[in-house]
Amino acid sequence: MTSGIYSITNTVNGHRYIGSSVNVEERWQKHVRDLNKKCHDNQYLQRAWLKYGSGCFKFSVLENCFFFALIFREQHYIDLLEPEYNIHRIAGSALGMKHSAEAREKIRKARIGKRPSPES
Repeated sequence: MTSGIYSITNTVNGHRYIGSSVNVEERWQKHVRDLNKKCHDNQYLQRAWLKYGSGCFKFSVLENCFFFALIFREQHYIDLLEPEYNIHRIAGSALGMKHSAEAREKIRKARIGKRPSPES
């Protein structure tokens, strides 16, 4: 199990997503499952996955770090690399993100009967 910061990079255009997790291998598997099922939370990454195909994405661990440093180090990489697929520019935060009433209703319906995930 690797705790750290990871990148999902589109090998066609170089666009990337930066994330952090206490278990990056398991997190990558969840990304792939959700992307393949067309139900990923990140619409930018989902659209790119559908457009370019799974073979055009590379997963890599940028840095191993202790869990208590994850958000700080993720923010460092977001600031440094300015990833195109990250919706939020602040690590671990949905600050400033506003969903429409319609979007909130869709999210509510999609979560019915699902347990919250402990993953980051």
